[in-house]
Amino acid sequence: MPSSATVQAAENIIHTETTEETYAEGGEYLPLGVWRTRGFDDTLIETKSQDCDIRVCPVLGKCYRVRICSKSVQHNRALRRESKRSKARRATGGHRNIKRFSV
Repeated sequence: MPSSATVQAAENIIHTETTEETYAEGGEYLPLGVWRTRGFDDTLIETKSQDCDIRVCPVLGKCYRVRICSKSVQHNRALRRESKRSKARRATGGHRNIKRFSV
């Protein structure tokens, strides 16, 4: 008798949606004159900057970092298809061991 194995395919479509909010704090180390040209109050920068925000550059001299916080929101949508194939055997209708009782 021929084998009655069949291939079954299962397919799932998965929809995902994510929203991610990120915050970043950064800034450039620049001389006070550059900050003044950009419209910042150079007196406040000079008097209120923390030590970690001041560096001495061999070319530019004393530079200050103004910490500027930024926020971004990213939305992602995706559809993913997964297919799985497996072999399944059907019953072949073969002989069964059946016990018969007489009454």
